[in-house]
Amino acid sequence: MKTKISFWLLAVVLSVFFAEAISGSTPAAFTSGNTPLILLIYGLHILVLGSLVFRSNPKRLFDSLFVAGVLFGFYEAYITKVIWNPTWGEPIFSLGGVALIETLMLVLWLHPIMSFIVPLALSERFVLGGGEIGKGLSRAMPELFSSREHLLVTAFVLGTFHASVNVRLPEQIISDLGISIAVVLAVLCGIFLLIHQRKSDFSEIVLSKSFGLFVFLLVLLYLALTFLLRPDALPGVLPQIFVLLCYVFLGFVLKNLLSEKDWSKKTPDTLLPDLTKNVFPTLLAFLLGALFLTQFPFFRPAVFVFVWGVGIILGIRNLFRAAVSHAKNKGFLG
Repeated sequence: MKTKISFWLLAVVLSVFFAEAISGSTPAAFTSGNTPLILLIYGLHILVLGSLVFRSNPKRLFDSLFVAGVLFGFYEAYITKVIWNPTWGEPIFSLGGVALIETLMLVLWLHPIMSFIVPLALSERFVLGGGEIGKGLSRAMPELFSSREHLLVTAFVLGTFHASVNVRLPEQIISDLGISIAVVLAVLCGIFLLIHQRKSDFSEIVLSKSFGLFVFLLVLLYLALTFLLRPDALPGVLPQIFVLLCYVFLGFVLKNLLSEKDWSKKTPDTLLPDLTKNVFPTLLAFLLGALFLTQFPFFRPAVFVFVWGVGIILGIRNLFRAAVSHAKNKGFLG
């Protein structure tokens, strides 16, 4: 029970940390007035979708997690309505009432990777002592995570993006980031005091009796926030049909990926650079990137184009690979 609670608590905190604080969307993610709602949204999604994948023991773990993470990202439709009506301005390009570029960035990069897979990979590493998710992450995106050098460059670039989303003074960036890091470190310290032996597998953290309750709460959250949060941003029928078709397609692909069971023994090694040894260099690289942009703000448009472009391309590649894997398994492709 200690292992299960520790794993999911860390996963929820890291999900908010990466998706809101690190991305720059909500720099004061743990101290804002919206913090309880943010924790509820991210917490229920990662609990339900993460446990759904782990309890199925899929053969293609990373592909399954990625498709589940894309489903996670579609909360930006009925909960925040950002997919249809971005809160930061007019859509870059709209197709059928859907903000296409923003949608691709959110549902193929930010949420599947930053909100879902990275937090789960780190929770696995810190709580279970394993590296199966990290291994899949570094193989799927070697350009970003395959070595310590790549990791530090990725952190620096993400730091520049963080500072470009919400323009602030250097001392504000350091303060907001410091508070968020302190929250994560406090949770980690509590876990290390609670768990002395970190040699477990995913069977230790799968939600069983409580899974149905969390599914019910997630559905209830959608029903409530669809009509309570920005109800005026709900679009007409056509844009909603697009999102619903995406749900059907992704649900179909995920169902089939989860049906491919893996009874082989997982290897404990990881190709992802061990963040237990690289935490502070990575955070330093991120901070230097953020401070760099405050001194050279004219790089802001280039940073946006680069990060969004790379994120969308990698996201499309991962989704395509997962769909092709599903098609080959079903015999649709040779």
